[in-house]
Amino acid sequence: MLYASLAASLFAAFLAMLGKQWLNRYASTDMRGSAIERSQNRQRKLNGIVTWYFDHVMESLPLMLQIALLLLGCALSNYLWGVDITTASVVLGVTSLGAISYLFVVVAGTASVSCPYQTPGARILRYTIGVLHSGLRILFLSIENSYLHRLCGACLDGSE
Repeated sequence: MLYASLAASLFAAFLAMLGKQWLNRYASTDMRGSAIERSQNRQRKLNGIVTWYFDHVMESLPLMLQIALLLLGCALSNYLWGVDITTASVVLGVTSLGAISYLFVVVAGTASVSCPYQTPGARILRYTIGVLHSGLRILFLSIENSYLHRLCGACLDGSE
């Protein structure tokens, strides 16, 4: 878990630096060409950012760091349990408090779009709940229509 935590945090830092480079490239202005050509070039860069989901990649970085921090807390607690149970209990308590606080923030962000504590997890959870809600609604409507169709068919046949 310690190595996974290290790898996740280093990978997040690596992507953050690449993202900074990509944003600098986007922000750079080419002084060659007419104003229309420069505007078209800028629009092409913006279209690329949207098409390649740049915002989703950059929003995944904090999530990766949060996972790395959770892994570090769990691994450190596990390691310290064999060394000193009191110290391990403190680390485990702080890690648990952090995880519970984060879950509260995700639930609050999911429950209310106007909540200032929005996270990628809240956005994903809100989307998933919306898809499940739509799917269940379609399922219940099809069951209801099937029931009504059978009921109306029985009424028309005179078998009621």
